[in-house]
Amino acid sequence: PGAAAVTAAAPEPAEESPPKPTRQLSWEPVECGAEEMAEAFKAYVARVPPEITRTLNCSWEHVAAAAATGGAGADALQWFWLLDAGQAPVEGGRAENAVGLAVFRVARGAVSNHGQILHLSMAVPDWREEMLPALRALRQEMMRCLSVPELRVTLWYFEHEDKYRIDLDVEAAFKQAGFRWFQLTNTSDGKRGQIKQAKRNRELGDPEAPEAVPDLRLCSCLFQLTNTS
Repeated sequence: PGAAAVTAAAPEPAEESPPKPTRQLSWEPVECGAEEMAEAFKAYVARVPPEITRTLNCSWEHVAAAAATGGAGADALQWFWLLDAGQAPVEGGRAENAVGLAVFRVARGAVSNHGQILHLSMAVPDWREEMLPALRALRQEMMRCLSVPELRVTLWYFEHEDKYRIDLDVEAAFKQAGFRWFQLTNTSDGKRGQIKQAKRNRELGDPEAPEAVPDLRLCSCLFQLTNTS
């Protein structure tokens, strides 16, 4: 007799895993004094993954130095906690459960101004999935409230597995959020950074720039005449 035919049973379709729910996040202004914020910042940044702290220079010294250079060339710093939508407002500088933090300002140039992101971080284990939507929301918030044509941020190089580079996941999030290479920057202590820029683009959903408020400053001088004869 011939060999019995063997019919393979059709594989059962694999069950599709339910889609991961999208986390609803919102940027909320920080309301506290400088000393309170310094303590809250240091406690918060201890939860930030090293890939972010190294690429975005998430140190208090970096932010404090930027605040000290304010004046005619830059506006005051603006601080925002990233919170889960519906989360109770943060009291003072306390943010033990904050998802992220952003610090930015308007940097004023001779020809044009731009929004400068001085600090951006995420303090959650799944930051790789959360950074892009958080960054897009931050871009919308800055474009909505700042009368600037573009935003800029510096991503810093660091030693990683015998290579000197930017964290690829952080860089990818900025690229997907519309930030492109602008120029390199080097510091006196040997650090190198890559400045990324995002221009206001209505096709990407950016709102129209708010009306610019003129900045008028008057200075007076007092001259004293002396008789040298």
